Amino acid sequence: MAAEGNQAARNLQADAFEQLGYQTENPTWRNEYLMGAYELRNGVPNLPGINTASPDMVAAMNPDLLLDYMGVRINGPKAAGKHLRINWKQPEGQNYAIELRNGVLIYTADKSFDNADATLTVDKLGFAGLLMGGATLDKEIAAGKAKLDGGADKVNELLGLLDTFPAMFNIVTPQGTTGPRPA
Repeated sequence: MAAEGNQAARNLQADAFEQLGYQTENPTWRNEYLMGAYELRNGVPNLPGINTASPDMVAAMNPDLLLDYMGVRINGPKAAGKHLRINWKQPEGQNYAIELRNGVLIYTADKSFDNADATLTVDKLGFAGLLMGGATLDKEIAAGKAKLDGGADKVNELLGLLDTFPAMFNIVTPQGTTGPRPA
């Protein structure tokens, strides 16, 4: 990768990965080697956006799974040094105390903070819409689907710390490299 424009070297490395992929018994390694070979020869595939968060899937998730998903999407470096405390009240179910501290999201069921930055009252599907980006806090409040006590800026700050993940990413080539370079 020192000479990104050297397609002959990329092809040679792809040949090696291909042979390693054919000879390994481990399916995870095989997939990695063969995808790496493909990437070196053809670049990272550009697939259309895949929406795995369909309404049916989100409806089947319990609130704990939604909050786990939110925790995975927190951008730790952007969240470092921030301290947010938000209560999530569901009209039809449990309440959650959500805390962001040291770049980590922690939640506790059936608890509320006395000194929360904000208290958001919204059902599970409305909360999921906020997480998935299909809704905004202002629109949910204006539509009467959500109620907020406290600072909307704190809830929006938390939502702004969520990363979105691309469907495809580089396996073996450096980040920012998307395809083979002309020789």
